[in-house]
Amino acid sequence: MNNSPSSRVLLADDDPAFREMTRRLLAQNGYECDCTASAAEVEAALRAKEYDLLISDIDMPGNSNLQMVAGLPQLQAGLPVILVTGAPSVDSAARSVGLAVAAYLIKPLDSAALLDHARRAIERYRCFKAVAASRQRFLQASADLQRIEDLLRAPAGTSSDSSVQAFLDLTLQNAAQSLLDLRRLMDALRSQPQREHGKEWLRASRPVVLLEALWETIAVLERTKSSFKSKELGQLRKKLEGLVGEGGASPS
Repeated sequence: MNNSPSSRVLLADDDPAFREMTRRLLAQNGYECDCTASAAEVEAALRAKEYDLLISDIDMPGNSNLQMVAGLPQLQAGLPVILVTGAPSVDSAARSVGLAVAAYLIKPLDSAALLDHARRAIERYRCFKAVAASRQRFLQASADLQRIEDLLRAPAGTSSDSSVQAFLDLTLQNAAQSLLDLRRLMDALRSQPQREHGKEWLRASRPVVLLEALWETIAVLERTKSSFKSKELGQLRKKLEGLVGEGGASPS
């Protein structure tokens, strides 16, 4: 997951010379960069479009005590932040740790260090977004499965077996595709052995909710197998069991 020209960075600093120098550095390395000079401009930019990274000066207008950074989750959840400052202090460093920023850098910036932190922060953020999207799809699949169970509990004749099976087929195919997408993401992280931080994050953030949703899907297939004599559904259940095998044992 290397940087691509589509990576979008928001640079916030009230020093025009610093903004221009940093913007050029980012542009030369394939980043699209927008510049702002205050917390109000940052908020307006984030409401207008989505970014992959925010690089912000600590002492920028509207960011005293880092209140602007603290409010970012309400504007764009998970957006990584690299803080920069020409006047480092123990107090600002401690507050930045509490806000879980990606990096705390001191001016004048080391170009290589800034680019390295930017690349890693964007990679992590993209992983966060991919897992969040997969989680949402599985939550929807879980809701669909609940509808299937409700249909199966309804009196005979209120719904056709063919319509329920078609709905079940589509739901499970969507769940299987979501899991495959997540598996590809994990494989992509594991394929980069030089980035141990990526492996540690992957282990620490194993998507338990997704695994639980899949085991719930498998359980529904098991409970309803007598209602639908479908070879395809049986094969899909086995495929799902194989896919989640590495993720952990069944919670039951």
